[in-house]
Amino acid sequence: MRNGLNPTWEDENRWEEEKSSRRLRPKDTTTNERLALLQFKHQFSSTGSSYVSTCCAAYSKTSLWNESSSDYCIWDGVTCHDSTGHVIGLDLTCSQLQGTFNQNSSLFQLHHLRVLNLAFNNFSGSLIPAEIGWLKNLVQRNLSFSSFSGRVPSNISYLVNLVSLDLSSTSLQLDEMTFTNVLGNLTKLEVLSLSSVNISSKMPLNVSSSLTYLDVQGTELLNEFPLSSFSFPNLQTLSLSSNLNLYLDLTKFNWSSVSSSLLELDLSYTNTTGKLPDSLGNVKSLKYLRLSNCKLFGSIPENIGNLKQVMEMDLSHNNLSGHLPWTISKLKRLTEFV
Repeated sequence: MRNGLNPTWEDENRWEEEKSSRRLRPKDTTTNERLALLQFKHQFSSTGSSYVSTCCAAYSKTSLWNESSSDYCIWDGVTCHDSTGHVIGLDLTCSQLQGTFNQNSSLFQLHHLRVLNLAFNNFSGSLIPAEIGWLKNLVQRNLSFSSFSGRVPSNISYLVNLVSLDLSSTSLQLDEMTFTNVLGNLTKLEVLSLSSVNISSKMPLNVSSSLTYLDVQGTELLNEFPLSSFSFPNLQTLSLSSNLNLYLDLTKFNWSSVSSSLLELDLSYTNTTGKLPDSLGNVKSLKYLRLSNCKLFGSIPENIGNLKQVMEMDLSHNNLSGHLPWTISKLKRLTEFV
C-alpha cells in the first residue's frame, strides 16, 4: 500500500532522476546563462524591423520569455543540452529585434552555443563584434539580412567547427585574407552563403572539399574563376551570378570531371565567354542551369539533351546562333527554357 512513509519504486526512481538533474545542472550555471539571455533581451527593443515583411511569421520571441521562470530552456528560440542544461541553440529569426549590437554583448557568455540564428532582425548598422570568435563551439551561424555593416572580423576563420555560415547582406565587407582563410581553414564547412557581401577580390584556389553549397553572387569577385572549383566532390549548388568582373571560359574545363552531385549552376551576369562545350552534357545531375547575360557564342551542342534531370535552363541574352538541337525534346522534366 502506498503511503507517505513507504514510497513506491516509482517515487524513488523519480527522486534519483531529480537528484541527477540537479547535479548536471548546477545552480550557478543556470543563473549565469539565464541572466545572460535576459541581458541580451534587454539590449534591444522589439518594435519591429525592416525585414518583418520578408518573414512568414514574424513575432517577438524574446517578449514571450517569462522572466519569473528559472527554466530558460523552455523559452521560445532557446535550446538546451538534454543533460547539462547549457544553452546550445539560440534561434531568434524574424524576432523583430531592433537596436545596436554591443561589442560586449552578454551573448558571448553562452560559451556552449552551437547554433546561432539572428537572421531578419534590425541591428541598425552595427559591426559584427570580434568577440564572436569566442564562441568556439559554433556549428551553424546565420546573421543574414540583419542590418550588420562594416568588415567581417577576421577571427571568424577561427570557428573551425562551423558547418554552416550565412552572412548574406548588403552592407558587409570581407577582406581578401579573411575570405581566403574562411574557405581554406574551415574544413568542416558545408554551406557558405555570402550573397551581396562586398568581397572585391579573386576566388581563392584552396577551398574546403566539404562544401555542398556556395553562394557568392553579387560579391564583386574579380579576375578568372579557378575552374578546379567545379570539381569539389560534394558540391551541389554553385552560384556566381552578378559578378561582372569575374571571368570564366567554359571551353577550358573538362565538364566530364564535374562532381556527380552538382544540381545547380548559376553563372548569369558574369563575364563567361566561349562556346558551350559538348562535355557540358555530361553533368547529368544538373537540375538548374543559368547562363543568361554572359558572352557565350556559337551553337547549342546536341549533348545538352543528356541533361535529363534539368528542370530550368536559361541561356538568354548571349550571342548564341543556329537552330535549337532536336535533343532538347528529350528533356522531359524541363519546365522553363529561355
